[in-house]
Amino acid sequence: MYPLAEESLTLFEIARHWGRDLPQRPPQQEVLQTLLGAMWKSELRATLGPGERSTHEQLLRILADVKSHPGILIYDDAMSLPPDTVPMPDGGAVVDIRKRIYLPRDTATWTPEITSDACAALAKCAFEDYSDDLIRLVLANLEITKGDFTMFCDARGYERPAFWFGRGKAPTPKSASFPGRPSIMRAVETEMRRRADVGQLAPQLRDEAHALKDWAEHTHPDQQVPGVGAIENALRSVYRQLRGGRRPPIKT
Repeated sequence: MYPLAEESLTLFEIARHWGRDLPQRPPQQEVLQTLLGAMWKSELRATLGPGERSTHEQLLRILADVKSHPGILIYDDAMSLPPDTVPMPDGGAVVDIRKRIYLPRDTATWTPEITSDACAALAKCAFEDYSDDLIRLVLANLEITKGDFTMFCDARGYERPAFWFGRGKAPTPKSASFPGRPSIMRAVETEMRRRADVGQLAPQLRDEAHALKDWAEHTHPDQQVPGVGAIENALRSVYRQLRGGRRPPIKT
């Protein structure tokens, strides 16, 4: 029965209850994705268990111990990285869209900058990007206290959900809105890499973002398309990388 009396819940439990409570009825996976992203960005404090600290570093160690992830490439040496794009004999190309995260094998060399960059990259990853059920189970079972969840909701302007707080418990009216479906930014990034591979990458990031926005609106009419500014911010580093190794434009 709602509201729940527990003083802490797992990410999985919050995603399940919150999805039912929201007027949009988003799938549980979408809510879990939002919570995970907030956790990596330190907007939502989560721990591996009561009394645990330094959750981010512990999680990074666990992730680094796994040899491969479907959507994440953890590397120690940039010189050994596989290419982003591999040309095929038929003129096409295989594009590697995995998020590349630098984590040295020697954890003693991890600096605040290294862990911060890794967490920022992981905040953009989907739940399915992580390896096997064991890693996903660790993430889904991260614990969040009621107090920390309260601060998260208040900071983002979310109404404190009834499943944990009951109705009418917020000190001031809050929006009951939810971020919605996961961004299609991964598809947009793939399209940008394709454009770079065939020599169609725009000479300026702003022009490329406009082209990608138009493409996304045409190919994904049923999804919320990020704005030009959001595309620029999300893909700036990838764009610079692609510009550095760009091919000559196709002549017509």
